[in-house]
Amino acid sequence: TSTARVITLGLVPSPGLPEEVARDIREDLAHELGDFVDTAATWDVQVVPDPLTGTDITSADLFDKLVALAKSREWDYSIALTDIPARSSKRIVLATASADAPAAWISIPALGPFSLRRRTRQLTSELVRSFTMRRSDEAIAEAIISTKIAHRDTAASETGAMETNYIAPGMLARLRLLGGMVYSNQPWTTFASFKTTVATAVATASYGLIFTSVWEFGSVYSIWRLVGLMLLALGFLGVWIIISHRLWQPQWNVTAQFVTSMYNAATVVTVACGVVFAYALVYIVLMIEAA
Repeated sequence: TSTARVITLGLVPSPGLPEEVARDIREDLAHELGDFVDTAATWDVQVVPDPLTGTDITSADLFDKLVALAKSREWDYSIALTDIPARSSKRIVLATASADAPAAWISIPALGPFSLRRRTRQLTSELVRSFTMRRSDEAIAEAIISTKIAHRDTAASETGAMETNYIAPGMLARLRLLGGMVYSNQPWTTFASFKTTVATAVATASYGLIFTSVWEFGSVYSIWRLVGLMLLALGFLGVWIIISHRLWQPQWNVTAQFVTSMYNAATVVTVACGVVFAYALVYIVLMIEAA
């Protein structure tokens, strides 16, 4: 009996969410590749994290890194999962495939916060399928369009090499990217940073509840004025957190303007989520005390 041919796919995620996604989809991806890409082969999907894929590296350098890894580990295909946002001709890029080697990279945040693992697995499967069908451009286009995840576009990289970009469709691509970046920041884990602030706020407000002046302010001020004061306080707290922890990234050059603006927007939304959660917790505690 002949032994089944083994095809190896190497996933190279950056540490953090891309690595979690890669490990979560590894088994299902191997089955999907065996069912829909090459049914006569056994697929082996390996996950090798590398911090380099999470840095602001050029596409050409990343492909060189992937090709070197594939050669040293005897992979047939290699795909990096990065958390860096990217765009081409003002359009959000989901993935880019090299024209010279069976290598590609996927921008995890560009896939959005919802159904992230399914979308990553599906796009990875289509990238691998495109590697096996490069002799027929029409077949590649048909395979990609059928996913409705991305539009295929061929363009020259910064080094002049031809690359295939997979562009996010629809008008909400930028908003989906922002959501993916916020999800990657995991705002629900920021509560640990607010413990002292929440404890101080609860203690101060609890002491203030003893005096009638607090209740008088609540009855004299209109609801819109109270809402305005609340938003002002939350805004000041959010700005203080961003400045004190140096979370705001300055824009040093025009080429990095898009990436920097997206990082800053994701920082603002992430901090806002943490501040609102902390405020809601203080509000609930004080409502229980006042009851």
